[in-house]
Amino acid sequence: MSNPPQQNESHRLEWNNEEGAALVIALLAVVLMTIMGMVLLEVLRGGAVQAVSTEAGIQAEAIAQKGLDDTLAQIRRAVAAGETNGDALQNSKTRYRNRINEVESQLSSILTAFDDEIGTGSKAGNGKVVRANRGSYRIDILSVETVNPEAANKPITYPDFPYVRKFVIQSVGTIDSHPGRTVTKQMTAYVSTINPVFRYPVSSGGDLKLNGTPYVVGDVIVRGNSLHVRNEAMFVGASGTKFGVQTGLPALRGFIRVNGDGTTADENKKYTLQTDIETTSADVMEPNYFTPLYFPLEDPKLDFDTMVDVGAYVADKLEKSNQRLTGNFGEKHLDEVDYEVTNATKSTSILYTNMWVAYQGRVTVDPGASAGDGDVFVNNGTLTMFDPSSARSDDDPVLSLRRGSLYVRSTDPNLVAGDFRGEISIDEDKFVAVQGNVSLNNGFKFMQGTMYIDGDLKIIGDITLQGTVYVNGNVELKEMRSINKPDAGQTNKIPLIIIASGEIVLGNNTNENNANDQIRAFLYSQQGLKLYGVLSRLKLTGGVHGEDEVELNAVRGELTGGSIVNEYEGRWNGSVPEPQINLPADRSRLQIIYDNALYDQPPAGIPTMNDFNVFAKDIQYK
Repeated sequence: MSNPPQQNESHRLEWNNEEGAALVIALLAVVLMTIMGMVLLEVLRGGAVQAVSTEAGIQAEAIAQKGLDDTLAQIRRAVAAGETNGDALQNSKTRYRNRINEVESQLSSILTAFDDEIGTGSKAGNGKVVRANRGSYRIDILSVETVNPEAANKPITYPDFPYVRKFVIQSVGTIDSHPGRTVTKQMTAYVSTINPVFRYPVSSGGDLKLNGTPYVVGDVIVRGNSLHVRNEAMFVGASGTKFGVQTGLPALRGFIRVNGDGTTADENKKYTLQTDIETTSADVMEPNYFTPLYFPLEDPKLDFDTMVDVGAYVADKLEKSNQRLTGNFGEKHLDEVDYEVTNATKSTSILYTNMWVAYQGRVTVDPGASAGDGDVFVNNGTLTMFDPSSARSDDDPVLSLRRGSLYVRSTDPNLVAGDFRGEISIDEDKFVAVQGNVSLNNGFKFMQGTMYIDGDLKIIGDITLQGTVYVNGNVELKEMRSINKPDAGQTNKIPLIIIASGEIVLGNNTNENNANDQIRAFLYSQQGLKLYGVLSRLKLTGGVHGEDEVELNAVRGELTGGSIVNEYEGRWNGSVPEPQINLPADRSRLQIIYDNALYDQPPAGIPTMNDFNVFAKDIQYK
């Protein structure tokens, strides 16, 4: 039986509606798939472009670095040629002076090979372009400065004046790609005769121990084979008893090199981490040895220092003392007991023999236009710069020598041969030579020059000493808050360098981490060296070196109590640091920060070498 016509028509309408809906859905699906495909293609294209751009950036950076490396290599070759040429010269100058002249000449001659116009601003961007693999680099010499340009013409001293030439070099690396990329890197490089030890805030001729949380900014060199890290800071009580405070780990912002080269069993590197739980050792340094974010990378190319022969430098000045004693003096005094000089002006050299001499007020020795010198010599006696008041004033003693050096010789090892207060002023190429013990008292100033001491040195209180002190003996610094603190409104002073054959001991010193309190000094000992920032606080801008083992001990924060003191010997009833958990690295009570002024403004008498060293101080992206 057939369906009625109306029913058939209804079925046809339903089928048509379903077919139309399916078509719409299919079209929507096609559109959606197309959009998704286009989005996917754009993502893939963007990823490909990003990958190309990233690769181009890496290659451009590599080309920029190649430009810096090539430039540094050219500088090294010029220095080597200058050293060779200087050694071949036969004249009245010393080998050291000849080398300086020839190196300076070679360096000046190669600059135009890189850049026709040296400088910034309109002079930048004019450097030579050098083709490299898939790109090129352009070298711009932004600045060149000879830090001590008169060094080769000054009177010869021992050690002689340092030579430093500073380059600021910019390399622009460009990669030939689509899209192209450009990366700019800037390097500060030095050519110098200064002993490389002054490039490092911490260096050790033996092993290095970092106990607790010392904070070091700059590169570290260890000529020994062992780096020992411990999460406990040690300190010593008044009676020599030993105590410890559990704390965190050290923080180092810089590179490190440990000497062991693995050629023999006893020269292998050894890294040790000692905690309250266990002690582990390995031949590689692990990140957990240091505070997070302060893990130093190893750089096997860091230059090792050369040992400073303190005894030889001091002996040279003692010999010069002997020679000077046989010479002529315009004024002589003999066997006058307790001889006092107040506010005097002399025009000739002076010799005191078998006398205890006291200077008060302003004493000046100035030979003027005469051919003589302004030397002062105390032979077989002592010199005291007398200050009638305990506070600094205009009455503080000032000894000013023009064209003269100061010689003091005492035969009694129990006496203080030189007891100095106030200020000693000499010409840059002159010196103070003391055979006997020396005391530098609070407020003492020595604005330029070099001291040589055959005896012990004691520094009491805050001083300003812009030069180098060689001590053939021990050094003690006590009751000190600052060294070379800048005067109000003045720029930073040149750092002090102390180089001792014996121990350097810092006792009862507190630097309160105040921007106005500075200890700007480099302390060098031919013995071991131990520094503490547990009960005391020490922020040192400069560096430390111990020819034997170096040990740094530190906690963080204030002495507000809360930490547990481990009593290894005796009982501790004194101050205690605050709890050490989560304290930042820069709150360490022992901070040693590299001082650029050691190369940019080298102190008179800084140890130098005949061989030049070339190194890159820092490299930055611009």
